[in-house]
Amino acid sequence: LFVMKPLPEGKKTSWGKVAGWYDELLEQEGTYQKDLILPNLSRLLSIRPGESVLDLACGQGFFTRAWHEQGATAVGVDIAPELIKLAQSRSGKEITYHTAPANHLSFIVSGSINKITLILALQNIEDVQGVLKECARVLKLPGEMYIVLNHPAFRIPKQSSWGWDESQKIQYR
Repeated sequence: LFVMKPLPEGKKTSWGKVAGWYDELLEQEGTYQKDLILPNLSRLLSIRPGESVLDLACGQGFFTRAWHEQGATAVGVDIAPELIKLAQSRSGKEITYHTAPANHLSFIVSGSINKITLILALQNIEDVQGVLKECARVLKLPGEMYIVLNHPAFRIPKQSSWGWDESQKIQYR
């Protein structure tokens, strides 16, 4: 089902710099991920035992582990090797993780995935068209894709902000 392919040369992610913080955040009580997204997305997914679920931009594997616990053959993919390392340390060997950009899933066989989740990440991805094209390629027919977006208007007041990366001359949230 899967063939490993390395991350393309020169691909970096800003999420790697905050991997430890993000990992700690998701272990806390009262997070959007744990209290709002997980129960509602679990209900919508209605995972049947043995279904393959790709958790795209999986971060430290919070949702990937949940999908596995619900009976899925779970696969997590994230561009940040630091987050994948955390995901692997928190998971059993039955969950597969890959370090790769979301628009480069050549290690996944076409038509082999039942469901895809892309949670709180699409708004941070540069090549949205490439991501959606890859998702369409790897999904079985009929397949399902669940995207959760966080609109900037709903950020937590006084707990999120904009920044400027002087070296890359880009603004980030």
